[in-house]
Amino acid sequence: SIHVLSLKDEVDPRLLVDGKPSSIFQTIEQAVADIRPALLVLDPAADLFGGNPLDAAAVNGFMRHLAALADRMGLAV
Repeated sequence: SIHVLSLKDEVDPRLLVDGKPSSIFQTIEQAVADIRPALLVLDPAADLFGGNPLDAAAVNGFMRHLAALADRMGLAV
């Protein structure tokens, strides 16, 4: 089955704020823990990133947090 968690009404949908997981990230992490999906789709990821896509360090930090979530929860992102 498909579950949708809409963040369209969030004022600040970024998953990381100052390099640390935001309340949105924690909301997604809790939903993943509850639902136990095999796949997590983040769309549009650019809105959730919220940083400069040309800043390699920021993009890598964002991706490391998502990879850690995937490893902890046993899912693909």
